[in-house]
Amino acid sequence: MPTPIPTPTAQPAATSPAQRGRANQKQTALSHRKLIVFPVGELRLAVPMNNISRVINRPKVYSSGTHAVGVTTVGDRELTIIDLHQQLFSIPGPFNPERPGYLVLTPSPTGEIMGIPTPETPRLVEVPLEQIRELPQSYRQADTLWVASHMVRTAVDEEGELQSIFMLDMAAVMNKLMG
Repeated sequence: MPTPIPTPTAQPAATSPAQRGRANQKQTALSHRKLIVFPVGELRLAVPMNNISRVINRPKVYSSGTHAVGVTTVGDRELTIIDLHQQLFSIPGPFNPERPGYLVLTPSPTGEIMGIPTPETPRLVEVPLEQIRELPQSYRQADTLWVASHMVRTAVDEEGELQSIFMLDMAAVMNKLMG
């Protein structure tokens, strides 16, 4: 009787280092969120990276100074600038004319691109999703941080010191401006 021919068994496909790297990136993308973090006064605010149009050097902003909004030209468009420092603390943000800072450009809920000025270079921070916590509505209604929907405690600076980062809620910002 002839010996049966063995049937091939499925062997796991060999993966290259590049394939393993892409798989790790995909897993990290699902378990982490990239945030653009920037200071407003003593606060650290953040916008998810996927909600950022771009970050640019701060051009001249025109404003009456009586409200927390201004306007500037970026390329061929006029953009509304929201001074969150003035909105939160009732005084305009401190800007040095020799170091004008940056604008974080992000879309509002209506799709309009808005600029948020910051005196320092925004930082890219990657945080695990399980560290991002929703702020209680009662706290948001009673505190200056009505602009934030979530917070995360993570090491942001070079010393590794834990800091609180508050994720900006653009819908709340727009409601306050229009209300």
